[in-house]
This record gives sequence, C-alpha cells and structure tokens, in this order.
Amino acid sequence: MSFITCPKCWQMNAAGSSSCSRCRYDLSDVGPVAVEARPNPPALPVSRSPARAQDLLRQLDRTQTRKTSKHRDKAIMIGILILSFVLVLVFTGADAALMLLDMIFDILRRL
Repeated sequence: MSFITCPKCWQMNAAGSSSCSRCRYDLSDVGPVAVEARPNPPALPVSRSPARAQDLLRQLDRTQTRKTSKHRDKAIMIGILILSFVLVLVFTGADAALMLLDMIFDILRRL
C-alpha cells in the first residue's frame, strides 16, 4: 500500500490523490511512499457509559484524597514532634531534650 505525505501538513493521502485532503496542497509533484500494512493493536476495553466513567472518577478522587490526608497527617505529626523537641530543649535543657528525642524516635519508628 502506498501513500503520499503532504509536505505542508504531514497528512497521509492515497497514492492517486492530486491534492491534500486536509489543506488542499497540490500533490502532483510529490512522490508516493510505501508503507507496510500492520495489524491494528488490540483495543483496550473502554466503558462508554457516563455513569461508569463518573464512578471511576469518584473512586480515583477518593483514593487520592485518602493518600493526601494520610501524608498530611504524618507531616503534621512530625512537625509537632520537632516543635516539642525544640521547646523542651530551649526551656528545660539538654537532658530532658535527649529523653524527648528518644521518645520521638520511638514514635517515628511506629509510623
């Protein structure tokens, strides 16, 4: 099977075409290009019902929200632990801060 590719818009046209089907460029001086015929790839199963598509979008949104809130909760927890360590270090001294740091590492190991 051979085609003529339009040099202006790159549309592939049938070999006997005199002008491009998209931009109407004159193809009389353009030579044909041989193209191997390949089988079409297998079609992916696509749900065409709008209700099913909406359901899939809601499901994806719930999953993303759950992941985001879980990461946000961890970040807030780590921020609180770091702030408490700094406050204990400033107001009570190094010994209490080291004990708190040991507790913080225990908590972080469990997360």
